[in-house]
Amino acid sequence: MSEAAVDTPPADLRERARWAFAQLDRHNLSPAAKIWAPDCVDNFVAVGTCRSRDAIADFFEGFFAAFPDLRIEVDDVLSEDRRIVVRWCARRPAGAYRRLPLHNRKA
Repeated sequence: MSEAAVDTPPADLRERARWAFAQLDRHNLSPAAKIWAPDCVDNFVAVGTCRSRDAIADFFEGFFAAFPDLRIEVDDVLSEDRRIVVRWCARRPAGAYRRLPLHNRKA
């Protein structure tokens, strides 16, 4: 795949969401953030609601800083009109973080 193809999101909204999460899995925040509307809203079930592109970017920057070996996997993508819902999980390799055992389970 060419570098231009990696930087260009697909037109189909479901594929665009998968593309964005593939970028996030590589901790490549910039291309993913480009497709978020400035006033977008993201509801992170375990964390809360981010109400702007900048707030979502800050969330992921902090997430990646805290867990540099984090992997992101997409479980499902749903769409209706211009709305997208992505069910995803974050996973780390087995090991320890701040003396807490980790078991390579979905977070």
